[in-house]
Amino acid sequence: LWFYDVHAPFQAKRPLIDEFEQLVDPDYTQRSPTMGAMIKTMDLNIERLLEALGRMGLRKDTIIIFTSDNGGNMYNEVDGTTPTNNAPLKSGKGNNYEGGVRVPLIVSWPFVSVGGTISDAVISSVDLYPTILHMAGLKPQPQYHVDGVDFTAAIRGEAHDRGPTISHFPHYVPATGNLPNTSIRMGDYKLYRFYYDGENQTHRYELYNLEEDIGESVNLADIMPEKVAVLDALIQAHLDEAEVLVPIKNPRFNAKPILGWIATNQMDLFAEDVELRIISKGRDPFMGTQDVGRTSGPVKLAFSMRSSSAGQAQIFWRTPAINAFSAANSESFEVRHDGAWHDYTVELPIQGKLTHLRFDPSQNTGSISMKNLRLIDSKNRILHTWK
Repeated sequence: LWFYDVHAPFQAKRPLIDEFEQLVDPDYTQRSPTMGAMIKTMDLNIERLLEALGRMGLRKDTIIIFTSDNGGNMYNEVDGTTPTNNAPLKSGKGNNYEGGVRVPLIVSWPFVSVGGTISDAVISSVDLYPTILHMAGLKPQPQYHVDGVDFTAAIRGEAHDRGPTISHFPHYVPATGNLPNTSIRMGDYKLYRFYYDGENQTHRYELYNLEEDIGESVNLADIMPEKVAVLDALIQAHLDEAEVLVPIKNPRFNAKPILGWIATNQMDLFAEDVELRIISKGRDPFMGTQDVGRTSGPVKLAFSMRSSSAGQAQIFWRTPAINAFSAANSESFEVRHDGAWHDYTVELPIQGKLTHLRFDPSQNTGSISMKNLRLIDSKNRILHTWK
């Protein structure tokens, strides 16, 4: 049974939204009353389902598995905020970090599972197939390949270790900043291989100890090269065995910043002396940078720009507490697309340390030039420039 209640489009019954609006805490990470109402609607319908099974006398003969296919959405906007917040996990849906892949798993198996039991065993969705076969008293057919590992022991409250868990996510997802990668978790450690994103188009690695750093904030790859080598070898063995399609090198790709910025979607980016030249190729062009100096908000982004494109511009930001770009953490402004130079100053109500900026200069194709980009404070003192 697939409930669509906690998925876009974000809609709910008005009385339920009103109920949750009274509960919003501005200091709490979850602040969307619409999502609260959607979750309550799902809960009420699960309750109806369980009551129906009881009326038909089927409850004791029914195994119920409740889970999700991805983490919470951190890139759309509803009620002036993101629909969900996965803190303290990093990122969310559409990303291979823990916020995108760590989800609930609840199993009710009459006369076997014990209500209220909590297991810290790591489970993958591919494990559902062999587990359900075991529950039903069936054996896998020899002609079918089984990737998963039976986790009925964990359901019984026993120790369970499935071994390494690999997640191959070779997609570029502009909305979440996901770069093509494969991850492996073994024990407390999780390694990411980002394809050809390192120096001279070598692979780039991130290694985290999830037991000590659930938010994946301290990359241990440089100080634990032996662990990286062991886990990366397991990734490669899996890719070879499964004959997985992987990204290939693009000799025309240049990951080096241009005047501090990188073109990330629907644009070509060039430097002409001190000007950034942008050729927008679609309706959602944007560029990004992590080169923001030691800047804390609130700040203003000042610059000169000329454009032959169309539509509003928008600036997004991230901080240690905000690990994905979203409309809730952005400022839009009108642009004069008349081909002449104009000066702009955009106030960014950033709270805390700035870590990333994303700049969407237009909403259409066209030619754009920018120069003299700088971060300034409330007294117009320059905090950071790009060269």
